[in-house]
Amino acid sequence: MENVKELYKVFENHTFRNFEEHFEFNYSIELESSLKSMKIEFDKIAERNINIQKSDLELRIYENETQYLLLSEIKKDGDVIILNSDPLIKFNSKTYIDFDISDDDYFFQNAAVISKFINYLKSSHLPQESATFNFIDYFDDVHRKIVFTTAASDGRIEIFYYDNIPSLDRRIDYSKKLESFKKCFEDDKYHLPKFLKNSIIRNLSAFKREDKLQKLLENLDDIISEAQINFEIYLNNLSIEKLKKDYEELKIKYLDNLSDILNKLTQKIIGYPLIVTTTLFAFEKIKNNNVFLSILLIAIILSSVFLVLLTSMNFKDIIHIRKLASKDFDILKSNNFFLKYPNELQDFNEVYERVTNRVNRLLGISEAYFWILSFSNLIFCSFIVFSIFENLTLSLWLMVVLFFPIIYYRNNYFD
Repeated sequence: MENVKELYKVFENHTFRNFEEHFEFNYSIELESSLKSMKIEFDKIAERNINIQKSDLELRIYENETQYLLLSEIKKDGDVIILNSDPLIKFNSKTYIDFDISDDDYFFQNAAVISKFINYLKSSHLPQESATFNFIDYFDDVHRKIVFTTAASDGRIEIFYYDNIPSLDRRIDYSKKLESFKKCFEDDKYHLPKFLKNSIIRNLSAFKREDKLQKLLENLDDIISEAQINFEIYLNNLSIEKLKKDYEELKIKYLDNLSDILNKLTQKIIGYPLIVTTTLFAFEKIKNNNVFLSILLIAIILSSVFLVLLTSMNFKDIIHIRKLASKDFDILKSNNFFLKYPNELQDFNEVYERVTNRVNRLLGISEAYFWILSFSNLIFCSFIVFSIFENLTLSLWLMVVLFFPIIYYRNNYFD
């Protein structure tokens, strides 16, 4: 690395001109001395210029990144110095920035990836023209054009590449994306590449043809993921859109049923104050007539039993809807496709959560109505018994005795 530093200083501290085969420096004694100490061969021209042949240097020298980002340059072997203010160096296959090693800068690796990617597209690893399926329909290495086509009316894109290649994000290791791309072709029958081809066409059709190669590499992970998902849908004989439509219809059915139950509960809740008012009014009118009070007591008990039975039926209906919704959702998410791609279950999960939230609220309303109805009628009955017999102990015992059947009924008939 010390020799690299010394060579960088030569280019950094002296004026030079870059020609195709050599570098031309203005002559100076200091430059001549430095080159001799570094044992670099040079031609001195009348103490006016010093020429250094590029082939005599151990490293390839570039004034900037643009000069390096050429397919013709990337293919060359050897170490590299790019003369930035903080020199970018490839030395022994490692990247250095300002002579410090950098493990998270992928400039050189990504430049090589573009060349490897293009070579892979035209390599023997892909189906040949005699095959029943061609991943690439036309590859023109002279005009640097790659063509993908499908049977769809808009199923054609042209990708152009040039000697000068784009600079990819240096923080991302694109070699991993390339390996993922290659793995798509491990299936001898090329089923996955068929979906990969469609995904490439769909995702790149909106971009200019000169930008398509860069966009393909930048979005390669998403393109591969989309192709894999569509392939899994095909393998599992699924139609996500049809599933969404069917599940939406189920949601509507569940919510409609829950709305019917809510309407019934609402009618009971709205009517309850009227029942209480009527009961109190009747009690006031007949409080001195024990016969009528006894009839009122029986009427309250019978109506309470009737309303509790209706409420328990509503409660069971809600529980049944919850079980059906849970069963349908469990069957859906147990599909191999959703096990492999759980994120695709998100839309269905939102529907399921909406149904379960509605169910839980209705269960709470039903529970509250049951206890309010039971306790209020229990108090009415005890008060009427007290009015008839004028015995507080008896009325309190009645409350205790009737409380246990209420608890028993709640625990055994509300599940």
